[in-house]
Amino acid sequence: MSNFSGRLKRFMKRKNKIRTLINFFNSRHRNLFNKYNALYGISSSQRKFQRDRDEYIKQCGSSEQFKYYKSNIYPCLEDYKQQAGSVDGHYFYQDIYAANQVLKSGCRHIYDIGSRLDGYIAHLLSMDIKVTMIDVRPLDDKINGLDFIQGDAMRLDKFINQNSIDALSSLHATEHFGLGRYGDPVEYNGWRKALVNYKKILKPGGMLFLSVPVGINDKLQFNAHRIFRPYTIANELMPEMQLLNFARISHGIQEFDFKNIDNIKSELNKISDKYLGNYDCGVFIFKKII
Repeated sequence: MSNFSGRLKRFMKRKNKIRTLINFFNSRHRNLFNKYNALYGISSSQRKFQRDRDEYIKQCGSSEQFKYYKSNIYPCLEDYKQQAGSVDGHYFYQDIYAANQVLKSGCRHIYDIGSRLDGYIAHLLSMDIKVTMIDVRPLDDKINGLDFIQGDAMRLDKFINQNSIDALSSLHATEHFGLGRYGDPVEYNGWRKALVNYKKILKPGGMLFLSVPVGINDKLQFNAHRIFRPYTIANELMPEMQLLNFARISHGIQEFDFKNIDNIKSELNKISDKYLGNYDCGVFIFKKII
């Protein structure tokens, strides 16, 4: 019994010493633990920001020019992890290619339906080509060289005269018409109505620069867009329109000259079967001949 009592006393003494040690660290070194958690509880990007800030303040010294003030900080924490830029597999190449084709045609004023303002249209404006932009959505910005008409491409003939314009473009837009995505009315044949109107408003000899998603089969992905087999587009526009050129866009540009091709259907179908995937971009250049 006495041996047990002695062991119990020694155990309690050790326990009390451990408790005392824990209390010591909790009371005397709480700030140390808090600082540790604060340091390692933040992201590497935040720590980089703090290091860069401290180094900048050190270099700034007593200078008042571009002095650091905490009230003015604007943290950008992840930019250093990104690449120098990004290239969209469709729009980047399509916009440059189509704008250059318009320039080569000698066009100085073009009507456009639904193309990208900060891409293709910006390229045209930089080339001093006047643009009349048509979109079902409003545009509040006023831009030199750009006129704007709010209207529905499925009803172009209601506000633009037939045989009245020399050049028309519509890049990555026709596939959306009639799906309601951008506030337009739902119409099963919206894309077809738009193409019919393109033919109506162009003068004989007028040029059409058109792009849509293309693939090996016609497909609807409601309500995002339609994907077209290329001949579906050509068939709708011929015989009033002559296909001059087709380009496949997919992280690059692959051109096909159609000026001297007699069997358009056969050639487009060969291109579709040989080169197209499920979702590429196709740029068509047509001339109105009737």
